[in-house]
Amino acid sequence: SLKYLITDWFKEITLYDFRLKEASYKKLDKQYEITLNIEAKKLKADTIGNETKVKLNDWVDLGIYSDSDEKKLIYEKRVKFDKEKMNFTFLVDSLPIKAAIDPRRILIERVYDDNVKSLEKK
Repeated sequence: SLKYLITDWFKEITLYDFRLKEASYKKLDKQYEITLNIEAKKLKADTIGNETKVKLNDWVDLGIYSDSDEKKLIYEKRVKFDKEKMNFTFLVDSLPIKAAIDPRRILIERVYDDNVKSLEKK
């Protein structure tokens, strides 16, 4: 029930620890193939700060920017995070500059800095 859900939300906080380990692209004919190497953890914290690692099985957005200021989001895709280490590959039409996990910062993330990375040309 809704009452139970709301009580549950206040008893513990869900935190995410995402890391974009590697981000690269390869130029194809008319597109760019992007590969992202990601590490992800999900934690529950109680009211006094005790943290417990919990199973990750969440939908998370990945985004690609065409600028280094992270203003022009040219691609966004929601993917399932269900392992601690994952790789994702997809295609974009314009030159990718930066990649981000949760680009709109919807989830509560411990450290956001390691969610974003400049793409390296392969």
